[in-house]
This record gives sequence, structure tokens and C-alpha cells, in this order.
Amino acid sequence: MYKEFDRTLRFEEKGETIEEVFNKMFSQIRNKLSYEIKDLIIRIEPKDIEVVEAKKVVFTERFLGLFFPRKRNLYKVKAMITVRVGVIEISQIKFEEIDDTPTLLKQFLKI
Repeated sequence: MYKEFDRTLRFEEKGETIEEVFNKMFSQIRNKLSYEIKDLIIRIEPKDIEVVEAKKVVFTERFLGLFFPRKRNLYKVKAMITVRVGVIEISQIKFEEIDDTPTLLKQFLKI
């Protein structure tokens, strides 16, 4: 009923700081896994992260094109994150069906 397995996910994110980029990646793990896996996810444990590509774009931003120049950074990261997933297989659970249709007397007394 309970099973664990490893899954590797690919992410591509960008942001103004390195922390923002990795926070976006890790916040998407559960959504991406629940889309792929139909069982009940109990535990997600990151095992490994491999940065495939990392870029830092530096550009100068100016107010009205002339005034107050400032340098801005944009980080772009592509990464492969390996996670260990613990799931409960819902298809393995056997449910007992109980027919509880109310009789005419029960329906009348309910009113």
C-alpha cells in the first residue's frame, strides 16, 4: 500500500536573485508530482540537484532612458532535481460498499 520511489524532475526558472529562482523551483515540485502521480503523495524528499545551465544577465536600467542608471541582474537556471517520493496507492485500498438508501418512513420523519 505504501511505496517509495525516486523521480527526476526538470525545471527552468528565472528571477532577480538566486534565492528567488531556487524557491520557485522547489515550490513547484509538489504541483508537478501531483500532476504526474495519481496516488496520494505523503512525503517528498529532495535527494540531489544538478544545475544543467546557469546564466546571469546584467543590464542597465534608466529612468526615462537618461536618468538614474542602475544595474539589474536576471538569473536563469535550468536544473534537474531528484526527489524521493512516498505515496499511498489508493487503488490498493478495498472499500466496503453499504447501501443506505432511506426508506419512505425515514424520509418522512426527517422532514
